[in-house]
Amino acid sequence: MFEIDFADNLRVLRLKKQFTQKELAELVGVAQPAIADYESGKYKPKFDVATRLAKIFDVTVETLYSGQTE
Repeated sequence: MFEIDFADNLRVLRLKKQFTQKELAELVGVAQPAIADYESGKYKPKFDVATRLAKIFDVTVETLYSGQTE
């Protein structure tokens, strides 16, 4: 196991699902630039957005933030 940060983890999960930033933004209910900001590490989402992201990727919010992957 290794750890990656939230921004990298979000990008990896998005690419595994083959979503564009725009598609993910529409699913989550945010603007596409917000997804870009999350993936660049500029910002982290508020809890409600993180909860929606976790649900989309079928992971816990904790896993989303901790970035622990196999």
